[in-house]
Amino acid sequence: MALQCGSSVISTTTTNNNGVFDFSLNLLSSLFSTLLNDCKLIVNTPLSTCDASLPSIGLLQSPLQLLSPASGLLGGILSGILQLIPSGFSLIN
Repeated sequence: MALQCGSSVISTTTTNNNGVFDFSLNLLSSLFSTLLNDCKLIVNTPLSTCDASLPSIGLLQSPLQLLSPASGLLGGILSGILQLIPSGFSLIN
């Protein structure tokens, strides 16, 4: 799994047995607006790896959204933790 902003992969990770994942980023060097507007989560493992009836070509990608909009970006900056979630995956061939 990769976090891609524009044409650059800025972080990679794998899921645990429950499908949970997280990325660690240096938020001081990352632009928050870039994270929300120009970044996407990419699952580059073929879907057929998980289920043989699914396609073996293509990848899943999703834009990101802020998990807790009440605290917003400022709350994330102050706490040092910015929680983003995938907003909806689509299959890209």
